[in-house]
Amino acid sequence: MNNIINRLIKIGAITWLSFLSIYSLCAQEYTSKALSHSELTVSNQFDESPEHEDVSKLVDGNLGSKFLTFRKSNTITIKTDKPLMLTQYDITSANDAPGRDPKKWFLQASVDGKTWSTIDEQQQQRFLQRGSTNTYVINTQQKFQFYRFEFTQSHRTSYGDDYLQIAEVTLYAKTKAPISNFRLSHNIVNTQQVVKFTDESKNFPTKRRWFFEHGTPSTSTEVSPIVTYKTAGSHSVSLITTNKYGEDKKTILAAVKVLDPAHPWQGFNYPKVEMAHKDTQSKGYQRLNRLMPNIEQTINDISLKVNQKLYKNFTQVPEFDKVVFSLQWSDVLASRGGSGKTMLLTFSTKYIEEKLADQSDEQVLYELEGVFWHELTHGYQLHPLKGEYKEGAPLHAFIEGMADLIRIDAGFHKTRSPKPSKSWLGGYTNTGFFLYWLSQKYDSDFAYKFNQSAHDLAAWSFEQAIETIIGKPTSILWQEYQHSLVSPSSKTFVKSSD
Repeated sequence: MNNIINRLIKIGAITWLSFLSIYSLCAQEYTSKALSHSELTVSNQFDESPEHEDVSKLVDGNLGSKFLTFRKSNTITIKTDKPLMLTQYDITSANDAPGRDPKKWFLQASVDGKTWSTIDEQQQQRFLQRGSTNTYVINTQQKFQFYRFEFTQSHRTSYGDDYLQIAEVTLYAKTKAPISNFRLSHNIVNTQQVVKFTDESKNFPTKRRWFFEHGTPSTSTEVSPIVTYKTAGSHSVSLITTNKYGEDKKTILAAVKVLDPAHPWQGFNYPKVEMAHKDTQSKGYQRLNRLMPNIEQTINDISLKVNQKLYKNFTQVPEFDKVVFSLQWSDVLASRGGSGKTMLLTFSTKYIEEKLADQSDEQVLYELEGVFWHELTHGYQLHPLKGEYKEGAPLHAFIEGMADLIRIDAGFHKTRSPKPSKSWLGGYTNTGFFLYWLSQKYDSDFAYKFNQSAHDLAAWSFEQAIETIIGKPTSILWQEYQHSLVSPSSKTFVKSSD
């Protein structure tokens, strides 16, 4: 640019004012940076959150995790590692219960954490869907180190609570240091296929270093390196960029998933299994550990088998870094919780000790394995983006019906049997046996297709998903299924209910 301007000046083609105008248009513009969790310290007014949904999840950089508090309103304080000039912030809605979204808030800032001034206020806010991100621009020219949000949630949810939840708060500040970023030509490839990476970093980096896990080459300094992979699995990629103002690193775990078509499950990610028991004394706890001495192996084995029924290969599977297993003295038999890449499984030792007291070890082991099949299906299955989880609702029927379909198909249904019913939206075995009947009578690939419908159908509904797969109205199929329950000639279902 400077060479061109100098030539124009020499030939008298532009005036000094014109030069200033051209230079201004061509001047470098620096982009604000999203602050990482390592640059932030976060705290909240009320330290009351479910396990793995604490306030740290608010700034962990993972839009799949969330912060939840049992309060309608809560004050969140974020401290940056140094004073910064905030330019904007993002709020991302969490995965369920739209009523828990923040509806209004104040954003205050402080230099010392003692004297506060309001720099933004929002009222009547809404999020289009789960996982939506709203952006808010800040007009301030002052640097602050403390920021305080006073959030109030929207309305009472269908669950009957007034909780507040947020997936992520992202702060952006002015910087001239580089902001590393890149794109891939493909994120899922077969072994030996080529992946092209392109540096899209901001703020004019002068140097770059790439790192490709299990890639050839394994490192590069090129703007757009080309890499091949021989090893099946999920591989990380890192890019470090530098300019005279600083350095930045971006790492994407499992950025490239490499599939060996001859071995579609080679490379399946087994999450780390952690124990977080709240009951280690009861007879229920002792019995489960005697019957399942290697729970980690049990979880790993069933996880793979569940996914082999839900998906075609490991590249389609939602990945988890960790499964936390907790035995608790509880009235709830089992549940699946957690957020982001942490799955939380809880089992009731009270149920094992009291409800299964008269059952043989073989019967208890059979029941517990069936529960693992059901809950791990919840962990890995797809979810429709809209709808509320409440009894009799399509979303509830899909989630619970899918989990029992997989459990039934695995053979862990012998303590239950199908019964006539008025609706296919009963959930659990009411829906599960119906879905299994469809898979036996009409389409052996039904479980995979029904699971995929949650994302494949633009306007998902329970009935449309079934009709798209089978080609018949759900009401007609339901009538056929109900008739099969009372018809001794229906051999299709006898197999599934023995």
